[in-house]
Order: sequence, then C-alpha cells, then structure tokens
Amino acid sequence: IPEAFNGVGGECIYIDTEGSFMVERALQMSESVATHLGSICRHSSRPAQVEAAAELADNPEAFLRGIHVMRVHDHTEQLAAVANLPALLKENPKVRLVVIDSIAFHFRHGVSSVDFGKRARLLTSMAQKLNELAHKQSVAVVLMNQMTTKVEAGHRLTLFWARATAARSLLVGQQGGEGALDNNPERLAKLIKSSCKAEGVVRYT
Repeated sequence: IPEAFNGVGGECIYIDTEGSFMVERALQMSESVATHLGSICRHSSRPAQVEAAAELADNPEAFLRGIHVMRVHDHTEQLAAVANLPALLKENPKVRLVVIDSIAFHFRHGVSSVDFGKRARLLTSMAQKLNELAHKQSVAVVLMNQMTTKVEAGHRLTLFWARATAARSLLVGQQGGEGALDNNPERLAKLIKSSCKAEGVVRYT
C-alpha cells in the first residue's frame, strides 16, 4: 500500500514451497488494490493520494516487481532460505513482509513421517529464526498452512504451529446463507488468536 494511504510502500519476499504462486492472481490483487485506492480518492482531495492511485492503476506490473519469489523444492532448501532471509533483507531494505506458503508442506512429505523428534527440532529452530527476524528487522512474517480435522500423530504439525505463532487467522469457505445471490461459497477470515485483538470474523474476496 502506498505511503500516501498510510501504507508502508514496501515489498514482499514470498517463499513458495508447493509451486502454487500464480502471477495472474497477484496481478488481480494489484488491480483490485488500484480500484480500491481509486474509490478512496473520489472522496479525497490530497494530491499525493490521487497521484499514487493513478500510478498503480496505470502500471499494475509495478506491484509485481515488489514481490520477490523463492521456489523451494524440499525441507533442506526451505531451511536454507529461512537462514538466508537476513541477508536478503539487507539487500532489499524495502521488504516489509515475508510469506511462506505453506510452512509445513515439506515437513509432511520430505522428512521421515516416523521421526517426529527430528521434525519438531527443525520446526522449532525455524520458528525461532522467523520470530527473531520479525522483531529485529521489523517485518511481518505470514505463515500459511493447511488445516485438518484429523488429530492422529501424522497431523501434529498443525498443532505445533498453533503454539508457535503470535497470531492465527483461519480462512474458510462456506455456502452462502438464505438470500445469497448464488451458490458460490462466501470467504471468511476468522481471527482465532491474537495478543491485542478480540476474536472476530470478516468477509473477503
């Protein structure tokens, strides 16, 4: 978000563990942000806001240039990427957000499913490094992970990250209620853990 709109005008490092990053979706997000900022400008007379919104609307690819994507193929590459983040932030001082999508994918599939002790040690080390990075570098660290309703030993990773994070949001889709315009599920973001905010639910697109 541009600084004229009280954003940080920053960039992002996106660590893709599943190969699911889509440029087309990121461009859609850029266009949506530009449209939203343009609607704000209709009620604002601040030249800086008008200029920033127009610049993003005219050049949505600039949004993409601020996203640094790293594709990692196994848990070893993921650990190395996390260890290298301080150096990357030094080289790219405008980065204000680090996203790992998803955090536990390679630990479900790339580390022995019976060696829970090894997985726990690796995950604990990575969690400590990410927490330290967030505090020392003043960056937001967002970790994506799939949820499961199963609770047997093979699905303990979800429970581990529930304890390791400072805040948790659950993104879900559910069928629209009575009076919905179509049968598409509505998307809800639920805040279920926070040190400074009450639990709540909002819709998102």
